[in-house]
Amino acid sequence: MINRIFFLILLGLVSQTTNAFPITSYLEMVKVSAVGYAWKTVPLSNTYTNPVIACTYNLPDIANNEAAVRVQQVGTGFEVLVQRPLDSNAVTASDVYCTVSEAGSYTYPIKYEAHTVDSNGTNYGSDWSVAQMVNVSAPPFKTQNYDKPVVTGQVMSFNNANFSV
Repeated sequence: MINRIFFLILLGLVSQTTNAFPITSYLEMVKVSAVGYAWKTVPLSNTYTNPVIACTYNLPDIANNEAAVRVQQVGTGFEVLVQRPLDSNAVTASDVYCTVSEAGSYTYPIKYEAHTVDSNGTNYGSDWSVAQMVNVSAPPFKTQNYDKPVVTGQVMSFNNANFSV
């Protein structure tokens, strides 16, 4: 099973200069330095019942290979690594920035939502199926209205070595 998540965010959050920055008791930003093709353990400042995590890889230079962030072992912390397609380890270690929230719908400090979606498969290439899709633009996933929504996503499992974005 692939555990996909998304954040529906109205405004951008502050950039991170420290390793962990709790914003509220249910929301924090985390910077993980020098993440490469080896699992790194990331502790959390807050305690979560149902954490939702979305991370992004900071490509160090245009000459470096792009990569996707993988997340696993979500609990009181989590693990991250970056990888290229087909489980390639030809990545350049760089900073990874993560937003962590308790699942739910919030209006403070900004209006946003954090939810998970369970999936047993992935659409790819020319093999697309409506049965594999999940509409996250309607309840129960979207419960608030937004003028200019931003949706970010993260695969929160490592059940398949091939990455999915």
